[in-house]
Amino acid sequence: MRLIPAAAMEADYPLARAYLRGHEAKLRARENNKMNVEDGWWAYNYPKNLDRQETQKIIVPRLVAHVGCSVDAAATQYLDNVDVGGVAAARDVSPFFLAAALNAPPADFAFRRISKPFRGDYRSANKQFIAPLPIPNASEADRAALAHDAERLQELYTQRRDSLSDTARRLGTIRIRPRADNWLFPDLPPLDELIEAAPGRLIEAERRDWAKARLARLVEDRETALGEHLRVGVALSAELYRGELRFMVDGIPATSGIFPIAAEAPFLLAQWCVLASRLDVTDKMDGKRLSALLKKVTPTAEAHIMADIIALQEAITATEVEITQIETRVNQTIYRLHALTPAEIRMIEVDAR
Repeated sequence: MRLIPAAAMEADYPLARAYLRGHEAKLRARENNKMNVEDGWWAYNYPKNLDRQETQKIIVPRLVAHVGCSVDAAATQYLDNVDVGGVAAARDVSPFFLAAALNAPPADFAFRRISKPFRGDYRSANKQFIAPLPIPNASEADRAALAHDAERLQELYTQRRDSLSDTARRLGTIRIRPRADNWLFPDLPPLDELIEAAPGRLIEAERRDWAKARLARLVEDRETALGEHLRVGVALSAELYRGELRFMVDGIPATSGIFPIAAEAPFLLAQWCVLASRLDVTDKMDGKRLSALLKKVTPTAEAHIMADIIALQEAITATEVEITQIETRVNQTIYRLHALTPAEIRMIEVDAR
């Protein structure tokens, strides 16, 4: 961070220089004339920590449901230190080793017990609540292994983010008309069948209204059942099992009876898999909202767009598999270094859900 010299301002930013010249008297008078200097009266007079931003650091967002961090290894990110804080690693300590410890469940378990809660169960991850978090003593070999895994995880999460973004841009080019309720819930009776089942005392228009109301209640029942297993942070996925397209909530099929045409199945599956990867279940998510999202798919699109989306979804799935493998290894190492018992590990992992 350095001040742009006057000559460079004149040459490269003449309009900005003219604007500053128009306010020169006020600018010089700042801080009781502290800024009345020929070589810098146009300078920002509160540099604060701008000269410390271009350093390798751990990035910690402040208002979070669970504590987490990433590493600015290239020292390219400027932080506001209000909504996002920076933490420098001690000399000869890899910031990726610290990231492995801070992103592991024991640190979050401690964080959620000492941090200040806000609305929606969000918490403040500022300095006073980050400093006490547990970083285990570790041998050089364990530190190196954890740092290597943490760095790879950051690469994988970046790849996943970029692939999801690429997929979203392609999906944005497709006109999608939501599927009907009976596509998502194939066991729904047809409207004509419900009209036939209406009470005989009703006239034709009343029979249709009765049938529509009955169908709406049946849809509502199925949406309620769809949302039964939803909870904050639950794992979502999709699969094509023996020709059946299934959306999974916590590994349990939440849909049934959807057997798409074989040629359309891979593209529909890709859309549901992308939805599962992108969707964060919050306390506002219910079966009705999930139902609307699941119906917002199309069985076909231009061939090259479908091929791109299917390939991107397969890459995302492969990335997520590797993420799970590495995170499991990191967590087991952190548990061992903290000397946690099986009962303590179960308590931490249940809390993380």
